[in-house]
Amino acid sequence: MLERRLERHVALLNAGLPAYRAAVDGSTPLEETPEAVRIRDEQNRTVYQRGDVTRARLVVSREIGRLRLEIGAPTMQWDAVLDRLFPGAIALGCGALLVAVIGGYAVTRRSLRPVRDLAAVAREVIRSGDLNRRVPERGTRDELDTLSTLFNRMLERNHELVVHMREALDNVAHDLRTPLTRVRGIAEVALRSSDPADAREALADCIEESEHVLVMLRAIMDISEADTGIMRLERTPVSLRKLSHEVADVYAHVADEAGVKLVVEPGEEEIIVDADPVRLRQAIANLVDNALKYTPPGGEVAVEIGRFEHGEGLRVRDTGEGIPAEAIPRIWDRLYRADPSRSKRGLGLGLSLVRAIIEAHGGRVTVQSELGKGSTFTVTF
Repeated sequence: MLERRLERHVALLNAGLPAYRAAVDGSTPLEETPEAVRIRDEQNRTVYQRGDVTRARLVVSREIGRLRLEIGAPTMQWDAVLDRLFPGAIALGCGALLVAVIGGYAVTRRSLRPVRDLAAVAREVIRSGDLNRRVPERGTRDELDTLSTLFNRMLERNHELVVHMREALDNVAHDLRTPLTRVRGIAEVALRSSDPADAREALADCIEESEHVLVMLRAIMDISEADTGIMRLERTPVSLRKLSHEVADVYAHVADEAGVKLVVEPGEEEIIVDADPVRLRQAIANLVDNALKYTPPGGEVAVEIGRFEHGEGLRVRDTGEGIPAEAIPRIWDRLYRADPSRSKRGLGLGLSLVRAIIEAHGGRVTVQSELGKGSTFTVTF
């Protein structure tokens, strides 16, 4: 609006300053509410003024020849405009604020719904102990959906651990029940007998069975120490060739009785590793014992020393029964036995102890097996 008024003033001023004065100061004003006007020459001197431009809310100007025309909206006019606009602006602002609050609440509530679902599932799991509960996953792949996914994976992992723990406890109970029952039975027979020779034999049998229990408990403690990183290792340079021959000598009689050929393939190069000889011998012995246990008469168990894909170390190869594919991921679990009939001797701790000892040395142990053709356990450092 002020620009249009400026154009009118410019048109009058183009007719000359005297004509402009006559038109503006005449009896007929330009508008009902006249605006402030100031005209200055090239020396910045005021040659005409009506009203106070300096107090105007808005001022526009135009250069016309050697003159500068300035007009400003009067204060009263702008006050009136503001008075008319202010209530509407307040109402509009309050409405926008209300919409923003409601919209923000709705968006926030919707965004936090995964958190409420997670909290509800957590409360239900704590209340009932049911680890089969799951948080709904929406597939949005944002941070909250990722949190829900991770929480579900944690529940699944905890459920698996609980199941494995129950199986382990069942296995421990089964394996302890037999020797303890035998100890009790032997002791009862000895108490009923008056023959000193029977008593001595009974005591010898009790010692043998108690040793069986101690071996199991000692293996469990060793695995726990290795898993927690507190297993003490007396490291020294160890020849894998020499250690393998020592283990083979110990198990030579067992292999002969089983009708299995036990050989050591020393390789062309001497392999020396920095290890605890007692612990490493224990690991190799468990692998050889396990191979002999599952290899039928006429088969072969070989200990091979050399350099392999992941480093230098040894392999224990057998031509035994092999391991079912579905059992391979679990053979390293404590007290797990791939033979559900439990027809073979053992505690289900040997391979767990092997992995614990090898990993405590910073090495790795892997297995390749084909059912009916045998297995190969590889230890590398």
